[in-house]
Amino acid sequence: MTTAPARWRAPFERALPALRIARFGLAVALVAAMGVLAVRDVDFGALTWWLLVPSATAAAAWWTLLARGWAILVSGRTTAHDVATWCRTQVACYVASAVMVQAAVSGLHRPLLVAGAAGVSWAAGLVAVFAPGGLGVREIAYVGLLGSSFGHDDLIAAAIVMRAVTIAAELLVLLAAGRPSTRHAAKNS
Repeated sequence: MTTAPARWRAPFERALPALRIARFGLAVALVAAMGVLAVRDVDFGALTWWLLVPSATAAAAWWTLLARGWAILVSGRTTAHDVATWCRTQVACYVASAVMVQAAVSGLHRPLLVAGAAGVSWAAGLVAVFAPGGLGVREIAYVGLLGSSFGHDDLIAAAIVMRAVTIAAELLVLLAAGRPSTRHAAKNS
């Protein structure tokens, strides 16, 4: 005889793949909607575009380190020193990217303050489990922390551009690292 929890669990387990796809679709829709609404506040003519290249490079390094760090943790072959080094380097890449984005939007002013606010806002987005990828939480925290030091429009534009840079970097890393190697593909054929 099956227990009540087992009877209830079976239909949910069958629906789980569809629920994951729906959740992913909702997250993409939220990012797109926020981007469309928020892009009105970005003055693209005032951006220092060349600064976005090193910012995207730092964001790509951040995503690569994130993926590598999770792989190390999952493997079980790690030390506290490995984790500490990974965390410091990853955060350094993210805040460097944020400083460059803010500089692209409003010039290089108070980079240490921007770096600190970016680190705190990233952490706020990380712990906000109700928001996919910290969507909205990271941006609100960033604008709130720097509100007395920068113009509101510049902060909103920087938060939006930073989200776009990190999404683009994530896609590039996934395209580069997420495809199977030729050796792996040959084994499965």
